[in-house]
Amino acid sequence: MTAIEVIFVALIKCPDCGRDVSDRAESCPNCGCPVESSSGTVRIMLPVLVRQSIFAPNQKVTISFYDEILWEGVAGDVAEVYLEDAAFLTIKYHENLLLSLWGVEGTGIVDPSKSRRYTVSLHTEFMSGELVLQPF
Repeated sequence: MTAIEVIFVALIKCPDCGRDVSDRAESCPNCGCPVESSSGTVRIMLPVLVRQSIFAPNQKVTISFYDEILWEGVAGDVAEVYLEDAAFLTIKYHENLLLSLWGVEGTGIVDPSKSRRYTVSLHTEFMSGELVLQPF
């Protein structure tokens, strides 16, 4: 049996020239501008959890700290959130006709002093799902 490792690499925009750069790069290969996150900024990869269709191309995702929404976007984006300290965040994939008949949410601690890159994955069981937020 062969083990398969999946690594999520997101593309971000270089702050200087605007070209796409891997979020794992220390600098832009085009212009050399450093692209490392500033202190306290964390990136959260929000993968598409189910197959998208032409009828429902985007699933809304929010990241919140208690009742305060810190970020809104769609599945497939990389969220950038500034945190001064570790925070208990809620990530919610909202309901979307034909893409997901149910919304799913999960919580996790994000600590910028330990990791600046996180990813979300979905663990499913019969009629239920749980989001897992983890550093990578």
